[in-house]
Amino acid sequence: MVRTILTAAMLTSLNAEIANATEVDNARLETIVQAVGVLADRGDFETLEDLFDDEVFIDYHTLSGEAGEVRSPQALMTDWANLLPGFDTTRHAISNIETEIDGSSATAHAHIHI
Repeated sequence: MVRTILTAAMLTSLNAEIANATEVDNARLETIVQAVGVLADRGDFETLEDLFDDEVFIDYHTLSGEAGEVRSPQALMTDWANLLPGFDTTRHAISNIETEIDGSSATAHAHIHI
């Protein structure tokens, strides 16, 4: 049995230039969201930072009880780079991905279990 040590809801404004959203566009966005977990597990924070727009809303309320906040990708990657090496390994399981594409902007919401 896998023990969940962190459950977070993450809402990001991802770099996207999508004029007419299709199922393929939504699938691409879901792939980007899955890549967040893979890149974090690999410790590739430089590439990971490039996936986010200038502002990221991050919500760790299930971990800390505190409300979510808007962060820069740089600040978020600094936090993650300081936290994740404290574990022998991590495996981000990302589920319940919800995407919304509106013109040239896209958002995604997902549940993340580590």
